[in-house]
Amino acid sequence: MQRGVPLLMRAAGELLVAEDEGSVVRAAMRLLGDHYGYGTRFLLLREGDVLRTAAAEGPGTDTPEAQGFTTAIGRGLTGACAELRKVLNVRDVTRDPRFIGVIPGTRSEICVPLAVRD
Repeated sequence: MQRGVPLLMRAAGELLVAEDEGSVVRAAMRLLGDHYGYGTRFLLLREGDVLRTAAAEGPGTDTPEAQGFTTAIGRGLTGACAELRKVLNVRDVTRDPRFIGVIPGTRSEICVPLAVRD
């Protein structure tokens, strides 16, 4: 329980000064990445049968390829995650033919589906 208290305190502080939805999302991504040691984080939103980058944090995310990343449902690891609605944890992306390289040097990837209603 104590482990989560500093994260909760940091989150409360950052969320109090957030002025819009994008600021909240970026703060949450930054905090979770820092807390769990994730390097690069993406939030993709579904628009029909396409996933589009809504927010990206961490090394390598300042490129047009990262900021403008899109993929179809079922394509790539993120598309497969969205289609299956299951967590995909790939320790070595070089061994998974579904991997789409956006950030050079990426070696592992975890995709977590988030769903509201359906």
